[in-house]
Amino acid sequence: MSGKDTKRTWVPADWLEKQGETGDMRLPISMPPTGNSAGTHLRSNAKAVKAGPPPETR
Repeated sequence: MSGKDTKRTWVPADWLEKQGETGDMRLPISMPPTGNSAGTHLRSNAKAVKAGPPPETR
């Protein structure tokens, strides 16, 4: 998002599906909260943050 006049609009997953969104990452955050992607956005990255980058990238 950019620009001071940018507005976010929430739309239900079923509406996106009816519009042709298939969840194939064309909209990166568009993963329906059902089926195989249920809970995807509820995962925590705390362990990864605590561990830091892999040794080969330090």
